[in-house]
Amino acid sequence: MTRGRHAAGGTFPRDLVITVVGIIVVGAIVFTLLWVGSSLTGGGDDAVVASSTTVTSIPAEAPASTAAGSESSTATTTIPQSSTTLDVVEARPTSDVVVQVLNAVGTTGLAAEVTATLQEAGYETVPPDDYEPLLSRSRVLFRDGYGPEAFELAALFPDAEVGQSPDVPDGVDILVLIGTTFEDE
Repeated sequence: MTRGRHAAGGTFPRDLVITVVGIIVVGAIVFTLLWVGSSLTGGGDDAVVASSTTVTSIPAEAPASTAAGSESSTATTTIPQSSTTLDVVEARPTSDVVVQVLNAVGTTGLAAEVTATLQEAGYETVPPDDYEPLLSRSRVLFRDGYGPEAFELAALFPDAEVGQSPDVPDGVDILVLIGTTFEDE
């Protein structure tokens, strides 16, 4: 009777060493790739603006009863704080933003009413229109470069989903689709 190659004894320590070395090598490669990748995407020390350490002394809770002559103690907690640089983009004035309102509810005159409200707020508008299919939730869609203005406008539509879209018509910067949740407000 012949024995298979795994039936032979004495190879366990060798196989164990090969497995452990393989795991360490793979771990080192993954760590190196993550480290190099984070430094290429700006996740390194360049992103840190300020760093400080705050030490807070918090008295330890006293036991329900203390023996005479016992000392109180304090615990010290160290919390590192850091901040990163963020680019702040100012929104254009409302008079420089062209908005179109589309009625995605089917209520006659709703888009015209909202358009009039936006005109009073200083927005440039184009004539309102209807939209199909009907929507339950309002949407504020913007063309590339008009994100800050869209989020500012979306404050008037608290239920609205906000997003960039290539479907915003030419000559329009922000497209507002009025859904049924707007009527419920």
